[in-house]
Amino acid sequence: MSRDPRRFLRDLSARRRAGSENPPLGSFSRNVRKLSALTLLTAFTLLAALATPLFSGNASAAQIDLSQRDPTSLVLWETTLSNVTETLPLDSETIPLTMGLGLGLGSDLPVTLPVETGAAGTRYRLSGTFALRIELSDGRAVTGTRTFENSATALTDDAVGGSPALLSVTIPTDAGKPLSATLSASNVRIELACPTSGCDVAALRALDTFTSPALRLTVLRTSSNGAGSSAGGLNLLGAETFSFVTPCTFVLSSNSAVFRTIAASAPVTAGSVIDRTQTDFSITCGPGLAGGSTALSLRPYDGVLSEAPNVAKFSGNNSVGLIYGLTNSEIRTCYGTSRPWNTKISVGTLDVSGTNDGTLHWGLCALGPLEAGAFSTVVEIEAWVD
Repeated sequence: MSRDPRRFLRDLSARRRAGSENPPLGSFSRNVRKLSALTLLTAFTLLAALATPLFSGNASAAQIDLSQRDPTSLVLWETTLSNVTETLPLDSETIPLTMGLGLGLGSDLPVTLPVETGAAGTRYRLSGTFALRIELSDGRAVTGTRTFENSATALTDDAVGGSPALLSVTIPTDAGKPLSATLSASNVRIELACPTSGCDVAALRALDTFTSPALRLTVLRTSSNGAGSSAGGLNLLGAETFSFVTPCTFVLSSNSAVFRTIAASAPVTAGSVIDRTQTDFSITCGPGLAGGSTALSLRPYDGVLSEAPNVAKFSGNNSVGLIYGLTNSEIRTCYGTSRPWNTKISVGTLDVSGTNDGTLHWGLCALGPLEAGAFSTVVEIEAWVD
């Protein structure tokens, strides 16, 4: 399960103030009453939490689930327009030599296609048919049309007055002054895509949410001196907020573990591991995050030994301690190669399906002559996907 660790802490504090116990530990206590006073029973509860929120960002934004992204595709989001058109009056004292259609982001200042958003390498790509019709004062009209079949290859490879353009039209030298410009776009597909080098998923997750200015279709014109300017335009896409979500899950095979009952009089060697158990875990994020690095951090609620920080304490019992490792060989001895507490440790990468399965191995350490009774502790486990 995935839960907010802060909520676990609040719940645990509330239970302690009320004098109650975690439900799994309550069941252990009931079993303890049947044991001889000369035996030792130890148990611990595990609290699983994902270190980052399951869903982040603005709920009203266009949410992009990175976990379900097709790793072979650069497209993160897309939308379509069936037909948009607008007629703009033109006020020109001189007859422009060339006019055309361009793209603007947040303004009518021409930009190139693909249109860079400035956010983690993302850009807008377009396909569709774009048309421009210029009505002249002498009754004639000049028209231009261009169709981009493939958004991945569509470029502003034309120019008007040195500005990048989707298309351009030439105004006859004997023509009257332009009176109006009708610009239109049909069967348009707008894509938010990654660069050709690929998607930087880590950068997108770190970005979390961003708002892109409006994507505009603009009328461009040049005059006899070759200068270019814009005559207005229309929005193909309004200001759009994108939120990148990664609904990962972190699941444990069990939320509690119990070591075997041991006679308190049993001969033990200080520093030896007198019992072992294990807990399986699974971190799942979906194929869109395949290859992502995963990590865990384990925090024992009762602290660690000052002289041996790899050994966690049990509440009310100084004769035993808890260690853990990612393999059984790491917990052979109490002061050997067990993993550190309160430290972020790597546990591998997500496979092609976006999953990483592993096992936590637990060791019960004898720190001296065993004390009889039933003792417990709590370990909080946080998971990361980078």
